[in-house]
Amino acid sequence: MPGKFVMGRDVVREAADWGSVGWLCRPSITGAANLAIVEATFGPGKGHAFHKHPEQEEVIFIVAGEVEQWIGEDKRNLRPGDSAFIPADVVHATFVIGAGEARILAIFGPVVGEGSTTDERWVSETPWLADEISSSMSISPDTIIIDYGCGIGRMAKELIDRYGCRVVGVDISDNMRALAIDYVRSNRFMSVSPEMLDALVERGFRADAGISIWVLQHCLKPDDDIDRIQRTLKPGADFFLLNNIYRAVPTREKAWVNDGLDIKAMVGKRFALQREGIPPLERTPKDLVNIIFWAAYRKA
Repeated sequence: MPGKFVMGRDVVREAADWGSVGWLCRPSITGAANLAIVEATFGPGKGHAFHKHPEQEEVIFIVAGEVEQWIGEDKRNLRPGDSAFIPADVVHATFVIGAGEARILAIFGPVVGEGSTTDERWVSETPWLADEISSSMSISPDTIIIDYGCGIGRMAKELIDRYGCRVVGVDISDNMRALAIDYVRSNRFMSVSPEMLDALVERGFRADAGISIWVLQHCLKPDDDIDRIQRTLKPGADFFLLNNIYRAVPTREKAWVNDGLDIKAMVGKRFALQREGIPPLERTPKDLVNIIFWAAYRKA
């Protein structure tokens, strides 16, 4: 294979939740079979939330700014010239420190196919998820939906943009709640901690519907979280779940472990199953095929 020059003026930049990316090397650009390189610019106060690449190693090199870099349970503040190596299948995250932008180079190997990163998967997955959610519940501008484990608010934003509904995002992370407010940018969205949600429920708040996307498999005490969701919803409210069949609990020693708890069975004890299925294969990363499901439930 001949080499290829990639000029800066020819790099196509793509918007991300936290800033922008410019691919310098991947199969569709250079024909490389074993290497992918992306330059990422993070806006002030932004970050790439915890995620992992099951089949890829990664090196992150700091070009400008300062970031808080996580590898598993360890973190370091990195400045220009610093770098971090992340083994395959290890959870990691990057958050900007200070009021300025940060710029990094991320180098991946081997190449596991176009569209394999979390952000690229979201582009494909989010519209399908919104369609499936709206087929499982009635959504109008008067509807209040609980987004349990809202993260950066990508599903909340999609549902608000489509249907004009109201969404209360719930997340344990202070950082994610702040990022969600900035990402969704709607007066029809708010983000709260689980403790604040409990206080609202104690004072009579109830939601019309609920969703939980890629969350319950990671919760340390999922029984408590499922109970909280149930208490938050009105009688007869619909609840949509997308989840791993198996648990993936974060640990210091092994990053993620399966503790054997059956999330589907636990949810089924509190909610009546209406319908269930698996995401379309074309919307599913190959490492997740056969281990994920979606289900639509109703509170009695």
